[in-house]
Amino acid sequence: MFRNNDELWFSYCKAHVPNLLRAAKNKWSFNATTGQIKSAGALELNNEHWCWYLKNPDRKAKQKLKIKECNENSVRQKFNLINGRIHFAGSTVNQPDLCVNVEEHRILNNGNTRVGSPIIARRCMVNEFGSCDINMVSPAGENFSNSAFTGQIRPMGINSPESNICLFKRWNGYKPTLTVWFKSCDSNHTPKKFVWSYNSTSGLIASEGSRLSDPNDVYCLRLSDNTRFLDQRVRLANCDENDVLQQFDYRDGRIYSRGNSRLCGSYDYAKFEKGVNGVGVGLADFVFSTCYENVWAITDDNLNKFYF
Repeated sequence: MFRNNDELWFSYCKAHVPNLLRAAKNKWSFNATTGQIKSAGALELNNEHWCWYLKNPDRKAKQKLKIKECNENSVRQKFNLINGRIHFAGSTVNQPDLCVNVEEHRILNNGNTRVGSPIIARRCMVNEFGSCDINMVSPAGENFSNSAFTGQIRPMGINSPESNICLFKRWNGYKPTLTVWFKSCDSNHTPKKFVWSYNSTSGLIASEGSRLSDPNDVYCLRLSDNTRFLDQRVRLANCDENDVLQQFDYRDGRIYSRGNSRLCGSYDYAKFEKGVNGVGVGLADFVFSTCYENVWAITDDNLNKFYF
């Protein structure tokens, strides 16, 4: 039933099916003291102790998560919860910051007869914006998912450090190809650089700062390539609602390319928190790449139990 190096998968939840063995494979508990994520099902069914395990903390590229017999002294079984994300907590200073992810487009399009995708660890990208219709609501009360929105674009999180991070137009002036970044919302920049509008019909995300500077020369967010799955920086371009590279959809807290829904927007958590070689802390570029789901919900009365 449970064996060393069994893979973890994300699929239809069977935690409440009559078959006890199937149900057991879907139940997990988190111990904040030890940092371990343990199979609650194996413990309930057979009094066995199996925990999540990361084989290679030095690997930046994606790797599958597996289970091992629980060992509180193993750094490869240490995790932490930050704003709904499951972070690997066993890294040293020189090792990458990793999160638990699922490659979204593979869940239903994996070419297999079963529905699902492996749970993997990879570098941690923040890709959910807004929470309970709060962090992406304008002063006038519009929500980002409405047909018209004007306000700040912030990562998901209420009363957390990430709730004070905003998308802003970096550099002086407004012109094509300038990049956009995430930074503290109250940093020493012109406030208009942090204000954006979204039209769900056209899909355009416009810089309201550029509109204030010149109503006849408004700039919008644009991708360079809808077929590029690795990181690409988001840049400014003269607004054109017929340009598919400027068209975006907002679903489930993520900002997707309308031209290729495999791509969604994000920023690198480690780059923002630590900078690059210690330089640029508190600053990260807005990029699009293959979308990974990495925010998890707790769905049991026991506040430390997950169902996968």
